[in-house]
Amino acid sequence: MTVSIATQFDEEVASIGEFVTRDQFFGRAQRINTPESRLLLQVLMLALDDAQLAGTPASSRSEEMARQANDWIASDDTGLMSCRMICETLEIDIGTLRRRLLCARRVRSRHAVI
Repeated sequence: MTVSIATQFDEEVASIGEFVTRDQFFGRAQRINTPESRLLLQVLMLALDDAQLAGTPASSRSEEMARQANDWIASDDTGLMSCRMICETLEIDIGTLRRRLLCARRVRSRHAVI
């Protein structure tokens, strides 16, 4: 089965939808169509995936990856490939992204205790 580039793009954008507002998701998704924007989106998505490894039953390497990803997301660095600059380039509100990541982490930790 062959996956079209458009389908792959839709899946990539949809997976970040949990961390951005509805307006950001639908308003900006159509603009993320250059190779550069897609690369930045992939970097951000990987960091969000890694950040969610914190507190899961995983190896010490996974915990380190989660710590590094969370540090990168929380940083106010404005370097070229910083989380802040990637979010600004993709027109994603970094505050909303951080709050939703924290909320998702809290929900997961509550379900893990149950």
